[in-house]
Amino acid sequence: IATREPYPGDMATAAEIAALTDSYWRAARHLNDQVATKGKPLTRMPVYLCGIQSIELYLVAFLRHSGRSNGEVRGFHHDFAASLDLACTVGLKIDARTAKHLASMTDCREYVVSRYAPEAARKLSPITRLFRSIENISLATHVALSA
Repeated sequence: IATREPYPGDMATAAEIAALTDSYWRAARHLNDQVATKGKPLTRMPVYLCGIQSIELYLVAFLRHSGRSNGEVRGFHHDFAASLDLACTVGLKIDARTAKHLASMTDCREYVVSRYAPEAARKLSPITRLFRSIENISLATHVALSA
């Protein structure tokens, strides 16, 4: 009987996930500064993809830190509102505007749009709102991990 390899990421610690997440966040800022062009929404799609990935991974890092299993966290399937709801229930401190923004991102399927829908690029959140949300989640996650 063959044994199944662990699911990718199952062995990662919350701190390792947060470090990976910081890299996605730095990549989003770099892409925004170096690749994105005002008035050309398609040039911002990679910024959104990296930024949205960082949001998801900060939530994963926090939930893993709070004792949730990788399987449970994977079960959210990019539903930021649901994962944020659980994270807040177990102690993540996020401002109301960020929570509202993540719910909107889930409703508008921004993760999928940023990956596959160039025709919908103009429907993504304003980049300043995305970056404020990432900053808020990043800070809250790092505070929780260092406590």
